[in-house]
Amino acid sequence: MNFEYIKLHLLKLKPIVLIVLMGSFLRFLAFLSLKPWDPAVVAQHLLVSDQWSYNNIAVSILNLSYGVESFWMPGWPAFIALVYAIFGEVPWVVLIFNIGLSAVGIIFFYRAIRILLSEKTALVASVLLACDPHQIIYSQTLLSENLFLPVLMIFFYLFVKYLQERNQGQLILSSIVAGILVYIKSIALYFSLVPLAIILFLDSGRTPGRLKKGTMIILVVMAVHIPMSLKNYINDGYWAVTSNGGFNALFIYAGSVYTNQLGYSSVEKDQILQQKLDSLIGKGNTNQFDYDSAAKRLAGEIVLEYPMEFLSNHLTGCINIFTSLSTYQLSVVLGIEDNGLFMPGDYGASQLGVVDKFLASKRPSVLIWAAIIALILVFEYSLALLGIGSLIMKKQFKQLVIPLCFIMYFTLITGVIGSSARFRLPVSPFYLVFTAMGILYVKEWINLRKREKIDEG
Repeated sequence: MNFEYIKLHLLKLKPIVLIVLMGSFLRFLAFLSLKPWDPAVVAQHLLVSDQWSYNNIAVSILNLSYGVESFWMPGWPAFIALVYAIFGEVPWVVLIFNIGLSAVGIIFFYRAIRILLSEKTALVASVLLACDPHQIIYSQTLLSENLFLPVLMIFFYLFVKYLQERNQGQLILSSIVAGILVYIKSIALYFSLVPLAIILFLDSGRTPGRLKKGTMIILVVMAVHIPMSLKNYINDGYWAVTSNGGFNALFIYAGSVYTNQLGYSSVEKDQILQQKLDSLIGKGNTNQFDYDSAAKRLAGEIVLEYPMEFLSNHLTGCINIFTSLSTYQLSVVLGIEDNGLFMPGDYGASQLGVVDKFLASKRPSVLIWAAIIALILVFEYSLALLGIGSLIMKKQFKQLVIPLCFIMYFTLITGVIGSSARFRLPVSPFYLVFTAMGILYVKEWINLRKREKIDEG
């Protein structure tokens, strides 16, 4: 094989193409390491928990029997169903497509940062995203983040392109994509608040004009949601996008008070809350939105009764998003023998408070990888803070606030439920922008010091 010939042609490629190829290669290595064609891997690691639900819904879509489902959003299962329709019900084929979806996300992320900041920043941030260990290992799952992230990056690109060019059509198109996001993950139900806030507070022009644009964003997003809302109205009599919120609000968010502050076990908490819920809607009520509405009302009552306790759990969950190492998922992909999934406690319990138990429960090989991941996170977060400082010093407040809005939305709306690195996936591209800025700042400082030494010499 003529390696010089290959090297010559690789050097002719644009840097972003090389970055995408590198990211795809790393994800393909993870695919080979996982061996997802092995029936045991499929049964034990792919068709479990949320992945099992997505797979079942995909099969039901293939059988044209999805109709009444309102808890799980249809976008990701529909994508899986499309792959199954072409290649058969083979989960590992979906993982191959995930590699392509990751490539799409990196490309649009690069294009967005190039507009927002600079070519150099975009390239460095894209390298960080392509090599991010959790982005790589979670590409080898049947989780909805694999579709959500590239679509989010498409929105990000279209929106910053609008902010640069002031093209009304781009704002409408980005709003359509913002509406589509909720078809993939219900966490995006209120996502339109992000572009709305940016338009109202950072966009140029007079206040009436900004209000008009903000109103248009909301109306376009609501229009995109109409098909889902109409389906749920026909099936259950409720004009709503999803019935997902009530369960999470009651059994996870409000329920965290029962486990962390009131001392109940998870099983006891579920039994108590289910009994209260049944008393509100009647045991055996199968209307998903009656259940959702009552669960939200009951959750609200609990939060109002224990506001500070809930706030403590929520903020702890926000911190957990950024400290989770997800060593179990890493062990699955790398084929490292592990003692099993480490549960640091109930939702809203601090992961930092059980480091000793984590160290005692994991094998040395897993702990080595955990240390590597922890060092990467320390590197990313430290340089991100430096990057934020450099943007403040340069008075690039718009470039600072826009990524922060995305970080704040996905962190705060996740909160209590943030128990693994999975919940950091929509956040990490945006703090990696700051990490890239920090790296470039250090590089500039080093170059400046070298020039000063040369001048002194």
